[in-house]
Amino acid sequence: MARTEALIISEELFRALSPVSGDLDWDYIWANILATQDKWIQPALGQALYEKIMSDIDAGTLAGDYKTLVEDYVARATVWFTCYLGIPFWVIKIVNSGVILRTVDDGTPITLNDADKIAQNCREQGEFYLQRLIDYLCANSSDFSEYQTTANGEIPASKINYAGGLNLESYTK
Repeated sequence: MARTEALIISEELFRALSPVSGDLDWDYIWANILATQDKWIQPALGQALYEKIMSDIDAGTLAGDYKTLVEDYVARATVWFTCYLGIPFWVIKIVNSGVILRTVDDGTPITLNDADKIAQNCREQGEFYLQRLIDYLCANSSDFSEYQTTANGEIPASKINYAGGLNLESYTK
């Protein structure tokens, strides 16, 4: 399938589900949604299911179980991971002369350390919703034939969300 730049969530849905104020320019947000889709959503869905959903979104034909999946599970994970990716860049501004801390008219800018703490909270929210998405797909895999389909070279669906510092998978030589 040809690469699509379609967004899983609309600007309206992003603003409704996120803690981001309505005056943050959409141009600062949409690129983070695309990155979130590539980095977290596609691996959770697997390439075949992801491409099916993106095709339906492009064609305006998203319906039934697929619409429920996107609206009830994928959208929330997308919103929170988008905030996680975006917050560091929403605090700063990259200009010709370098990277600067943004100034605001009605408040005091926070430090980068504070922004990192907020971003980490957003990541934790995203991981929660991503686990709900994975659990839902595992429990309802028969409703999504593409979920278990993986052609050679495609991204398979991940059944693992949380990762720690220890690898507890079995090891064989």
